[in-house]
Formats: sequence, structure tokens, C-alpha cells
Amino acid sequence: MDRLKAILVKGENLTFILNDGTEIPRHWEKPRRRGHKQSEKQKEKARQIMLERWTPERKKEMSEKMKQIRKERGDQWRKA
Repeated sequence: MDRLKAILVKGENLTFILNDGTEIPRHWEKPRRRGHKQSEKQKEKARQIMLERWTPERKKEMSEKMKQIRKERGDQWRKA
């Protein structure tokens, strides 16, 4: 790192500039996501589980809880 002066970024192209003036261009590729995609059956099962868990009573309870948090913390309620 003692040799590195700067890194220029233009889209997916990087240019490393060393202290001696040497420029080293590199192309950066976004890493591929790991794992596997969910099947439609898995998606539907997850959807059903969430529908079962978020009953109208629970939604109301969480709404009241968030109102209380916002009231107690004021404008900074997201940062705590």
C-alpha cells in the first residue's frame, strides 16, 4: 500500500496509480450471487408462512409499538 497513490474508478474499470506514476488498469466484475434460486413452490411456502404470522392483530400490535418508539425518540428514532 505504500506504493499506491490513487485509484480511479470509471464504471467497472479501475486504474491503480502508483507513486512512481505507473498506471495499472483493471476491469472489475461484480461478484456472482451464491446459492440457488428459490423454486415457485419454495416462494409460495414462504409467502404462506408470512401470511400466517402477520395476522391483523400482530400488525396492529407492531404498529402501536413503532408509534411508541417514534414518540419516545423523536426525529432520531431510526438511529438508535
